[in-house]
Amino acid sequence: LSDISIALKKGETLSAVLSKHPEYFDDIFVTVVKAGEKSGTLGKAFSYLQEQLESTHRLQEEIKQAMIYPGVIVLSMGGIGLLMFTFVIPKIGQMFLRMKMELPIFTEILLKSSVYASEHTSLVFLSFGGLFLVLFLLFRSEMGKKGLKKILVKLPFLKQLVKYTDLARFTRTLSTLLKSGVPIVDSLMVSSKALSLVDVGKTGKSLSEGVERGESLSKVLKKVDFFPTLMTRMVSAGEAAGKLDKMLLDLSTFYRDEVESSLKKFLKVLEPVLMMVIGVGVGIMVLAVISPIYQLVGGLNVQ
Repeated sequence: LSDISIALKKGETLSAVLSKHPEYFDDIFVTVVKAGEKSGTLGKAFSYLQEQLESTHRLQEEIKQAMIYPGVIVLSMGGIGLLMFTFVIPKIGQMFLRMKMELPIFTEILLKSSVYASEHTSLVFLSFGGLFLVLFLLFRSEMGKKGLKKILVKLPFLKQLVKYTDLARFTRTLSTLLKSGVPIVDSLMVSSKALSLVDVGKTGKSLSEGVERGESLSKVLKKVDFFPTLMTRMVSAGEAAGKLDKMLLDLSTFYRDEVESSLKKFLKVLEPVLMMVIGVGVGIMVLAVISPIYQLVGGLNVQ
């Protein structure tokens, strides 16, 4: 803020000053401010930005809140599994290993590794802590986020969820820019940066060049497979009525509702899947431990 104040006193424009701090003010923010400066409606521009930021924040919070439940379940499952592996199974394992019984290969590996873990508890916890820290830092980085997204979007359900999120952000951003008086060609180039499932540069250039040739926005959007028919038809209706920014805002609300609906469906599907995974994990551990007990009892019965 101090840098911005000093630069403004020197006579620089607000948009030029804000563009020097991209970590706080992205392309959308700077573009809207620049349009507000040119048209003399900077107050309105900030009002549009407020709506844009609130909507984006609300969407992000909804997604984060939906992920809390599965995150807690997975972490709890991992924590309980680690505690059992380190403190419970070794006590049984030491007994069977001392008896020199012939054990199934999986049971033997499980018991020996658990005994080793119990004897080197600090090393095990440090290793898991280090692994967790590395993964946390990796997924916080831009490269990690992109890599994780590439993996997740291959799942059909999650791909649909990400697509709805992209469409909600794209339509909201485009509506905000058009309302602020930004030329449609520039608006499309900036708005396309909200899309994560397509080549941003190629898509933005394709949309902008199509409009520059005199084609309607709906016609240009039809040429990109990513945009659904419903969207192109509503954009066409908005163009015909002269209310394109209003129609884009309605589309943004619609796709945000679709994101909420998709998240609820995702959680309903995820809950039984997580229970199944936990059940299978517990079942494998139980079978691995019970198997030698049956062998022992069977041997006593024979004697």
